[in-house]
Amino acid sequence: MVMTHADRRQLLLDRIEAVRRRREQRGAALFLVVLVLTLVTAIGLFSMRSATLVDLATGYSRQSTQATAMAEYASRAAASYLERNPDIVTDTTRVTGCAPALQAIDDSAPCLVFKDKLVGESLIDTAPQAFSDGVSGQLSSPRDPGSIAAEFVTEMTEPSPASISASPGFSAGLFKQVTFTTVARVYPTNASNTGMCSAGARGTVSQQTVRAHVVVPL
Repeated sequence: MVMTHADRRQLLLDRIEAVRRRREQRGAALFLVVLVLTLVTAIGLFSMRSATLVDLATGYSRQSTQATAMAEYASRAAASYLERNPDIVTDTTRVTGCAPALQAIDDSAPCLVFKDKLVGESLIDTAPQAFSDGVSGQLSSPRDPGSIAAEFVTEMTEPSPASISASPGFSAGLFKQVTFTTVARVYPTNASNTGMCSAGARGTVSQQTVRAHVVVPL
């Protein structure tokens, strides 16, 4: 079969078109590969970020729970201290800066402050068994490279006669009621700087407040 000039020209055009199509297909395949790699990378980065946020949320939740438990513990510790020192209930001392909203209404309103050091020393002195990890105990895991510390303060206000019935050993009118407002803070720090405002303190501070009415026998 003899090919004419027109046939040879058409064959050459078909080959050129086939080469062009193969090049376009290679470009499309490369684009798909790059697109898949980009999507996989984005999914990996999102997963890493999501895991990091979960770890942070878990840490914040644990620290908040610890702060709540510490506030309740501090209120109970202050109540135990008050039980051993009931004369404090009748003290009319007014500590500057204590319960400012109450003192703004009544500038002669008594207000006493129990700090963690005072309560801690009292608990250490009366503990049936000596302990060396402080009044707050160990708040961080032994395998945790960081350290978690706590501090608290309790304000005692509004002493007034308690409207309760007499009980064995106590006659009517020998009970008083006071209000405890306890603020506890839990924060990460290191072994050499244990104060919240020290240079070693770092991270987020969790703070919880507990208010309770305590009845004290006099």
